[in-house]
Amino acid sequence: MKTKLLISLISFILILSGCGGSSENASPAVVLESIALTPANPSLPAGLTQQLTATGTYSDGTSVDITSSISSWSSDTNSSATINSSGLVSSVTAGSAHMTASFGGISGTTTVTTTAAVLESIALTPVNPSIAKGFTRQLSATGTYSDGTSVDITASITT
Repeated sequence: MKTKLLISLISFILILSGCGGSSENASPAVVLESIALTPANPSLPAGLTQQLTATGTYSDGTSVDITSSISSWSSDTNSSATINSSGLVSSVTAGSAHMTASFGGISGTTTVTTTAAVLESIALTPVNPSIAKGFTRQLSATGTYSDGTSVDITASITT
């Protein structure tokens, strides 16, 4: 009796293991193949920021914005430019840095070039001066640059 039960049980298991359909119809898994960062190779003056976007290309040919899914952002030269956990680049001083985004064992890289700071505004002092007719008054000009520095540029002003 035990032998018949054992043979029946083994036969049942063998029949069940044959069920489940053919693996010929199973879809292959879609996997991330590459990451592209945009804008590609941006250049920005010291003191400014630039948001990078990560686009993942998958094995089925689709491309998807994966910026918010990136597990790691890094800069190889923080003295030139840094990057935060959302992909926002901050330029520091003139130079270049390679920015890398990684996700699922795949990485994408772009080079950020930081240029010299640019003049953003000029302030004249004194503000709203009063000058009597026939007299002159010297004004001073202070330039404020994209990196936050302020410099007396009076001698550089031309009319």
